[in-house]
Amino acid sequence: MTTGIAYRRPKNIYKVGSMRVWSVINPPNSPRHYPVNSWQHAAKLIEALADSQLLDKNIHSNAFGLEVLESDGEWCEWENDEGDDISTIEHTHENALLSALQEISKGEGVFSRDPLEHASNTINSMKEMARAAIAKATT
Repeated sequence: MTTGIAYRRPKNIYKVGSMRVWSVINPPNSPRHYPVNSWQHAAKLIEALADSQLLDKNIHSNAFGLEVLESDGEWCEWENDEGDDISTIEHTHENALLSALQEISKGEGVFSRDPLEHASNTINSMKEMARAAIAKATT
């Protein structure tokens, strides 16, 4: 026979600086919370949640965000050093990627379609990467 030892879950399992994604399905419903390790992790989770919720015909609208636990024990909306929240950062990265892809698709400059110029540009890029790695390793 075992003695009755009750397990008590700690009231707050989060530490200051902990992050969590919040998701509200069909507002004004209550939010669901998902712990994450970083804003990059949060961005991937939000994208996955949004994609999966698109398939559910019972979901008419949704909202997402990222919170961080402050030293006063309150959860506050996370912002980076520039004051951007997670939704702004997601759109900024999407726009930067689209811009880069458009530039590459032109086939001009460093992305020239000319085989000799392309080879030269590739070699120069590799040399710059090597120089940067050597400088980083020797400082």
